[in-house]
Amino acid sequence: MNFCKECGTELPKGKKFCTNCGAHNETVSVEKTPPKVEMPASPSPPAVPSFSATSEMKSQQPKKKKRGLMWLLISIATVLVLVIGGIVFYKVMAGQTGPEAAIKEWQQAIDHNDPEKIKDLLNESQSKTKATTEDAKSFIKLAIKKDSFLAKEISQLEKEAALSKGSATIAVTGSADEHKWLSLKKDGKKAFFFDTYKVNVNPVDVEIFAMHDSKLTLDGRSVKLSKDSILPSVLPGEHKVKATYTSKFANISEEFDLSLSKLEKGKARLNAYLTKADYLRLRSNIPDAHIFINGKDSGKTIMNQREIGALPSDSTKIHLEKTFGNKVLKSETVTLTNSSSKELLIDYKPLIKKGDSKRDEVIKYLKLYMDGFVKVKTAVINRDQMINYEIYADYKSPAYKTINNARSDALMDNQKRKLLHFKVDKIDAVSKYVRIKTIEEYEVTTDGKKSKKKEKLTYYLKEKDGLISIYEISPTKK
Repeated sequence: MNFCKECGTELPKGKKFCTNCGAHNETVSVEKTPPKVEMPASPSPPAVPSFSATSEMKSQQPKKKKRGLMWLLISIATVLVLVIGGIVFYKVMAGQTGPEAAIKEWQQAIDHNDPEKIKDLLNESQSKTKATTEDAKSFIKLAIKKDSFLAKEISQLEKEAALSKGSATIAVTGSADEHKWLSLKKDGKKAFFFDTYKVNVNPVDVEIFAMHDSKLTLDGRSVKLSKDSILPSVLPGEHKVKATYTSKFANISEEFDLSLSKLEKGKARLNAYLTKADYLRLRSNIPDAHIFINGKDSGKTIMNQREIGALPSDSTKIHLEKTFGNKVLKSETVTLTNSSSKELLIDYKPLIKKGDSKRDEVIKYLKLYMDGFVKVKTAVINRDQMINYEIYADYKSPAYKTINNARSDALMDNQKRKLLHFKVDKIDAVSKYVRIKTIEEYEVTTDGKKSKKKEKLTYYLKEKDGLISIYEISPTKK
């Protein structure tokens, strides 16, 4: 009986190759050997395994084969898991990073109408202003309108992001001077290899033209303009500006849409003047007459009408009143409109006594006329508006130039005048003029120092189309 010298498997008679492991074998006999004879030393033949040894080897061989296959399968599975995991990790990281992911975060917040998220993103994207929830709501309102400039820019930026991966900065293409509301900028790396981006928002300044004493709100939040009427750092959105004017005599408000779609030199502009309000621009032949607003005495006269401020137009009724002794003279009543100045004249005829001659009537009228003029002249020299002066003197007349020069001199000398006494000394007719001589006394304050000044002046009045005006003023000659 023969056995394989490698694995111990029984070999068929005459076979030199093992049917189990394929090893080449010489035939080995297991019959008893003759008595041991001393022979010269020679290499001993390979030991023949015992029956028990071959049985053990037979039982162990399949286990080795199974274990090798198992390790092979484990190795292949491990590699597959690593490859699949790497692919999944790459796709997840790619989806969480890159320029498209930054835009997607904004778009999702817009689609879900999430103002708190947008507010946080606005504050992360710029440092010029502190975004509020109302700013975020305005942003979303504009962004969901597909034809708005903001929605278009977001859409264009998404396209640019897909085409410009790896760029340090990504913005919507356009002219160099065109305002870019949004841009993308690299913001570091994630997991060592993946570029991260963030959206940068670029606010704009808004120049607002409004009444200097009106209060403004932007989307319900109080705002203040700079000295050059600038509201700084307005974020993109659908904004409302409300202008409110409040005074003793009025409470007017109006709301305006703030459009940011068209910018000039990188700034937006808004006209927020109250269209239903206007300032008084009254002229009268009695400058110290009281102004009545809707039947109530304002306590202000023609000479200090600016102190009244703005009033509602098309609903405010104005008239003047002046008391002479026990008589009250009134002007006509007019409705305030956004138009040119109003001329409210008071008729002196009720002051004319029965039995007065025509000459007496004229003299009484001229004295009242001059009394009003001197008060206006004093106010104008003290840097009041020239508007009331124009009811007495044509702007082309020598008298207009005389008072204008006196006004300039008072300004240069830091001088103010206070009328203490006025008297019409003489009235007569000279050629085509009415000549009126007056005596005027003033308290003059120059750089804080007070003094008294007495003037004797001659006024030349002329008549045209039934109206009289002061043509020339000169010192009275002795």
